[in-house]
Amino acid sequence: MPDHFTFGSIIKACSGLNSVGLGKQLHAQVIKSEHGSHLIAQNALIAMYTKFEQLADAWDVFSRIATKDLISWGSMIAGFSQLGYEFEALCHFREMLRHGGYQLNEFIFGSVFSACSSLLHPEYGRQIHGICIKFGLGRDIFAGCSLCDMYARCGFLYFARMVFDHIERPDLASWNAIIAGIANNGNVNEAMSFFSQMRHLELIPDRLTVRSLFCACTGPLALYQGMQVHSYSVKIGFDSSVPVCNALLTMYAKCSVLCKAFLVFEELGEKADSISWNSILTACMQHNQTGEIFRLFNLMLVSQNKPDHITLTNVVGACAEIASLEMGSPVGKTVGTEKHTNVHYPELYSSAIGAAAYHNFAAWCRYQASSIQKYIEPMRF
Repeated sequence: MPDHFTFGSIIKACSGLNSVGLGKQLHAQVIKSEHGSHLIAQNALIAMYTKFEQLADAWDVFSRIATKDLISWGSMIAGFSQLGYEFEALCHFREMLRHGGYQLNEFIFGSVFSACSSLLHPEYGRQIHGICIKFGLGRDIFAGCSLCDMYARCGFLYFARMVFDHIERPDLASWNAIIAGIANNGNVNEAMSFFSQMRHLELIPDRLTVRSLFCACTGPLALYQGMQVHSYSVKIGFDSSVPVCNALLTMYAKCSVLCKAFLVFEELGEKADSISWNSILTACMQHNQTGEIFRLFNLMLVSQNKPDHITLTNVVGACAEIASLEMGSPVGKTVGTEKHTNVHYPELYSSAIGAAAYHNFAAWCRYQASSIQKYIEPMRF
């Protein structure tokens, strides 16, 4: 007869198979056995259900545990944080503190800092930061990395730097967190400075490092630094990475070097994904290259990538720019057709930019009220 250790191991193995049906069958076997109330099996079930994104089932198991341990709380908090239920993660963290008696670890703090980061609520994060220090984890690398990311996302770069400076022997993830945080706040010189320090310590940057640096180069004045990073990415072989190329494409577009953005896009070839297509279309829209938008849109329709609401917003915006109803009509017909797009009228119209593009299109064309209604009416919901 299987014991609680056996069930724990089997449930963990099931998590790796991504089979919800098999997981529920195992859950039923656990309930039937005499080990259904044992913590090892119950904690394994919580971890399995959160991995399957079945939070209701995970919470049902969690709520039935009479005496929860640190793993029970940690698994549930991590599940809420990772799956977009950040406020619930913080509520459960507070509830765990009220119960008392737990020696919190860096993984729980990492989850709650991540929740604060997603909520963009630094005040919660600062309070939890104090608790983290109280538990002796102020210099921990895992908790510190999440805390650094939280402060940077909320715009508190001073605190982000302070946390980073207190981390003992920061690893690549820690360096990426501070570089990304500074880069996303538009401070290209400081981001490059941290990048130089990182290389001086003989840490090897990864694709995320390079993408973050490209994101920092958001204008013509940062073009030189962007080109330096581009050369470095070619040198270490990251120029074949689609996410890196997408960031590079966007960087050149923001630096007003559209010819290089096109060159990056063309080199992607069949590897280009929907982000690549949308990036080059957005670049063309920002630089008033309406003819290129229509040409690229037609090419995208015959590629393996389907247009989404971002694509169609750019194309309809181009129609408005040149007041072309002839070009706009085919675009309107593609919306909601499963063959060509991944977007339907409500999704497009619920976007403020998408709705504005359609209204501008109608206004530019000075079309009759009945014709305008023909475009707008199907998008209401």
